[in-house]
Amino acid sequence: MHCIDRFRSEVKRHLSGSRVFDWPEEIPSHVVEEWRLEFAPKTRHRVWTIELMLWFWVVAGLHRERSFKAVTTEVWAPLCAQDGRLADLRINDGRMAEGRARVPGAMIRRVREHFAKAGVEEGEPYGLWRGHRLVWTDGSTVSLADTPELQEHFGCWRNQHGPGAFPLARLLIWGVAGTRIVIGCAYGPSSLSEKELFLRSVDCVHGGDLVVMDRYFAVAELFVRIRRRGGDALTRLHSQFKLSKHEPVRIRPHEWIVTLPLDPRSTRRDDTLPESVQVRVVKVTTSTGRVYWLMTTLLDPREYPAEQLLEVYLQRWGVETTYGELKTDLHLAVARSETVEGVYKEIEAHLAAYTYVRLLMVRAALKARVEPTRLSLRSTVRLLLTFTQMSRAASPSAIPDLWDHLLRQIGACVNPIRPGRREPRGLKRRTAYPRWKGSRKEWRMTNA
Repeated sequence: MHCIDRFRSEVKRHLSGSRVFDWPEEIPSHVVEEWRLEFAPKTRHRVWTIELMLWFWVVAGLHRERSFKAVTTEVWAPLCAQDGRLADLRINDGRMAEGRARVPGAMIRRVREHFAKAGVEEGEPYGLWRGHRLVWTDGSTVSLADTPELQEHFGCWRNQHGPGAFPLARLLIWGVAGTRIVIGCAYGPSSLSEKELFLRSVDCVHGGDLVVMDRYFAVAELFVRIRRRGGDALTRLHSQFKLSKHEPVRIRPHEWIVTLPLDPRSTRRDDTLPESVQVRVVKVTTSTGRVYWLMTTLLDPREYPAEQLLEVYLQRWGVETTYGELKTDLHLAVARSETVEGVYKEIEAHLAAYTYVRLLMVRAALKARVEPTRLSLRSTVRLLLTFTQMSRAASPSAIPDLWDHLLRQIGACVNPIRPGRREPRGLKRRTAYPRWKGSRKEWRMTNA
């Protein structure tokens, strides 16, 4: 029998006091209630409250198994130990699924933004360069379940070998280089370009930010959008850019000022855009002989030397590290949801979980007096899940000390500095099975 059907009041009382992390301290219940009234005013106060299910979404984003079932088991087992009447009963999975669907995606986004705001405020001492906050952005994709609804909405990549095996969602994130706090994101079908997602989310740029991007974003319109937000841009030169075609004005050896025209289609879409933007092009040669061509809206060569611009640009690799952590440690490489709304909620939940973990790392770094980017994210996730299990068995008076020990332990997990480390990008282990791009239904029909 399902537990809710017999011990509704006892279960509700136990669940109201169960948390994987200290949710009431991070986001007070009255704040969640304000969000509920804003986004889901018609929801009733059930056993599986919208606050509890919102918390389940976020925790499932960082859990090893990425499932509500796994999170529920960690919560339900201690409740069974406290109340023996619940030991022979199980949770109604259908009610859980209904409760999960009732949580609006906008509320999950508010959680991510809440953690991001705290991370930016507490991590303010990190990541500044000559008064500029270093921000990076880049795009990636998330593989999805092969269902007709997702195929129709998201679509697949196509190349000379035909369509891909699974639909893909395109994702673009913005982060602070010094703390890797995610401050903005945009996502949608694979048919959307990263430039379109960039324009949707550029509002997260603030005055004084220096946005570091790869050469794909070396576009005049994007520079103008960043400048309108009060920021500046730094990218590598696109491989198809020809310096001689733009009448460069040489200001120093290997440095030029270039007037970059905007695409006429951009000015037709928005007549408030200027026809051109001035940028500075620099050529930097490293001690190993490698040549970098950079483009930036920072025009003063004395205040912003070319060699220092290269050092700043190389910090762009932090966005690749963030995507690696999201896809490997937080398992966002493949989304589990089979509906469009569920996919978007899952992406937001993983980003909220990642931002919360990074917030803990900022707090631990302040205690340990190290850079937040030196701390191990994988160890932080392990410690968080372990310490929260311990906190459920501890007395309320011991919780503050327990969480202080957690931050100190996170601060002790410092990664070594390994400059110049390189690894091959290839697969050594291969499967013996042939690759299959069709659906399971098609396979069953052909192998009947």
